[in-house]
Amino acid sequence: MIKHQLLLKITAIFLLFNSTPSFASIYDIICPECTLQTAQYEFNDPLLGQIASGVLTVPGASSDFQIDNFFAYPLMAHDVNFYWVAGTYTFDSIGDLETPGKSISMTVNANQIGMHFLFDWHGNADIDVLNVFDVRYLGGDMILTPVDVDANGLAGFSMVEGPFLGVDMATSFVVATPLPATVWLFGSGLIGLIGLTRRKSHILS
Repeated sequence: MIKHQLLLKITAIFLLFNSTPSFASIYDIICPECTLQTAQYEFNDPLLGQIASGVLTVPGASSDFQIDNFFAYPLMAHDVNFYWVAGTYTFDSIGDLETPGKSISMTVNANQIGMHFLFDWHGNADIDVLNVFDVRYLGGDMILTPVDVDANGLAGFSMVEGPFLGVDMATSFVVATPLPATVWLFGSGLIGLIGLTRRKSHILS
């Protein structure tokens, strides 16, 4: 029991002093020995169904991820942030020449993680995407499964700008961790207290 409590305290201190919103390092934040097993994406059109799916590339030394070949061009994600505290998060999309900027939001419930990022593709920059994941544990894996953010019947988030206006993008991840689930849950609560938010977001109670 004493050893278990000590492990929790050490993990808590490590989390508090090493927190960062970057995607690639999130596995190091919670668990230095964790391994990203899978990282996948899918694009779903309300009328056409799934129009693309595949594997995300997560450079080990980068806070970004990417799709190497997305309709003949690379898709580069950046400014990736995760949100661990339950609540509603609102962001101001930049918009483009055809679509004015607007407020978008996601609601993160208990046992969920929210994610916001921007991506660039084929001359289009800073397209907003929101994802909310249900978190569950299976053996030594932490599984992040995307849910329907905007209640349109599709997993992921329906984009409000750019060439994929109205198309839902969803990502999913499986992370292998040698730590017990109780330590992960304890750590995720502490990260939430720090408030991993980007400059143009705010949380509504």
